Amino acid sequence: MKKRTYITTAACALLTAAALLTACKNEERESLLIVTPAQQTMPAAGGTVEFNIESEGEWWVSGGNEWCSLDPIEGPPGAANTIYITADPNDTGAERSLLFGVRTGTSYVTIRSFGITQPAL
Repeated sequence: MKKRTYITTAACALLTAAALLTACKNEERESLLIVTPAQQTMPAAGGTVEFNIESEGEWWVSGGNEWCSLDPIEGPPGAANTIYITADPNDTGAERSLLFGVRTGTSYVTIRSFGITQPAL
């Protein structure tokens, strides 16, 4: 009976040690990702605005629709990345807005949002 207790205790100790070692891995941190400015107003007559992206890693942008386009939609790490958003004239009779998302990272993803607002003509 004592032998079985020692084996069970030893097995529990090994499992506990394995769990602690697994839990003590280096925690990943959020990647640097800065988008400036966070919001811009597009001219009602249409045009182009710029957003700057600073990132430690490659980045990707999502969002947009039929009345605007953005270029580029992805880029390399660094501080000198500019996104150009070009919009058609807003002849809808109402203000319109769009929100874009930019992300970086692979195992730990960092996401930031930025947007545009365009008044009606």
